[in-house]
Amino acid sequence: MQISTSIVEYIAMKLGYINLSDLHHMDTADRLAACRVVEKVNAEAESLDGWNDALSYLMGEPPAKSQEEARSRLIEKLRAA
Repeated sequence: MQISTSIVEYIAMKLGYINLSDLHHMDTADRLAACRVVEKVNAEAESLDGWNDALSYLMGEPPAKSQEEARSRLIEKLRAA
């Protein structure tokens, strides 16, 4: 699946959030919903910078070295939260 916006904006849109900052207040159900959204996005659909921005913004995580690593870590952290 290709996306036309940043992964962070895409997640917010799919969850029905108006403000990106609302992503910082996701409950468990929304985190799992966000995880399902990310699982449907191919790693190549977003740049490495975009994935790393999502890791940092959503989870406070350090950058990954590849798109697939960043996507996988984001999924893992969203599931665990």
